[in-house]
Amino acid sequence: MPASANRPRPTAWKFRVTVVLGLVIVLVAGLYYCYGKRPKAKLQIIMPAAPSGAAPETAQLSVWIHSLTSPNAAARENAVKQLIAAGDAALPELEKCFRGRTTPPLRRRLRSIRAAIASADLLRGPLVTLKLHHATLRQVINRLCLPVGIHPEFYPLFASGTPIPPMFDHLYLSVNVQRQPFWAVVRRLAQVTGVSPGPGLFNQSLNFCSGRVSDTLENNPVDVSGPFMFVLQFPDERWGGPRARGIGGPVIKPNPRQIQLNLDMLWCPAGNRLSRIGFLRHLLAVDRSGKSILLFKKTFQQQFRQRNQNRKVAFNGSLVLRRPGSGKKTLATISGSVPIVMSFDPLTRQINNLASGKASLDIRGLHFEFGKPKPALAARTIPSLPVWTVPLTIRANMLDRRSATLLAGFLHSLQNNSERALMFKSANGKYGRAQVISRGSNIGTPYRYSFETSGPVPVSARVRFYRQRSVKMNVPLEFRSVPLP
Repeated sequence: MPASANRPRPTAWKFRVTVVLGLVIVLVAGLYYCYGKRPKAKLQIIMPAAPSGAAPETAQLSVWIHSLTSPNAAARENAVKQLIAAGDAALPELEKCFRGRTTPPLRRRLRSIRAAIASADLLRGPLVTLKLHHATLRQVINRLCLPVGIHPEFYPLFASGTPIPPMFDHLYLSVNVQRQPFWAVVRRLAQVTGVSPGPGLFNQSLNFCSGRVSDTLENNPVDVSGPFMFVLQFPDERWGGPRARGIGGPVIKPNPRQIQLNLDMLWCPAGNRLSRIGFLRHLLAVDRSGKSILLFKKTFQQQFRQRNQNRKVAFNGSLVLRRPGSGKKTLATISGSVPIVMSFDPLTRQINNLASGKASLDIRGLHFEFGKPKPALAARTIPSLPVWTVPLTIRANMLDRRSATLLAGFLHSLQNNSERALMFKSANGKYGRAQVISRGSNIGTPYRYSFETSGPVPVSARVRFYRQRSVKMNVPLEFRSVPLP
């Protein structure tokens, strides 16, 4: 057979080359489409963690805890101060001491120290750690807000049906934030992008597209007190200007001798609960000469009604001031405090295997026993969204005062359905709120409840208590060198 018979045909050789070149072109085009056309992240937010001292060793913590029982009052007082200063690092040893053999005075001191640490954590506010490379503005805001209990909105205010502005998906950032206060990161984001939050239309939401605080956070006086942020600004004509009526307040007519300022208060829940906001106290507005120029004090106080505001994250009020003399461009100070009632230091427990019908949890003398989830009645069931009924029995044996307080607060939360004290988790990994549909009529234990939850069948439940419940506190605010319009 001649040698030319073993050679590939020219047609087959050309076909193979064409296929290989076509695959290379498709691969190059795909890489260019994915990486070449994607805009580079020109904006960066870098906030390294502040240096902190070394945490005390376990042996030193044990020495301080042992000193709490010392007959020397000075030694006991010093131990309390040292444990509170240690902060969260002391909590494991405190819990270990709680589980051991203690005396009533020692337990009281341990609870007082734990409450002081929890209060310090609340007043400090949540610390944020976020590292993203080449992320959109919407991704950055979601990753920043959702962990602290805030749901961001990207639609224009009063226009939720319109498309989200392209800025949130076309603006790319690189973020490297290590253990920074939440509101400090929000302010830095506003300085870099010009986008900052304003009050939303629904509970636990802030609007990042347009709002009273939007696009002005980096230019207006701001005061941060832990999880709370106060923003002082002059009213915008889009919001009614000086003719706007406050909630419960009179209509303020334009007056060249007066100045109206808006005061917005934003806060991040971060697992805590704001039960009530009282009237503004100790309000003071002083010009450069030391003279008070505050008018209509009650007008501002009525912006904060004493009612249940546990799910809101934004409040607003207005200040009416007497205009200072000519030539004065700044005020010396505007200060005050907002009384609040908070529930914080949550205690969360997970209960698994609801399908067995014998899922239970024991915590501090309380016994929770869940029944097997069953489909709700046909009248309550939507074909596309099934509804399940879950029974719960709570028994309490030999309760001390602390456990009784936890139980009372938990039952109050269930009856009012005002906070996420009990939530069910479905097989798809999502939590759903539990709605009380019936409860036992008996006054004493056991307490019997029936709950409804929608979606896939629940497989686990999450129970939340607040160890520091209904604590009264004052949140201070102070602005210095406030510029006048």
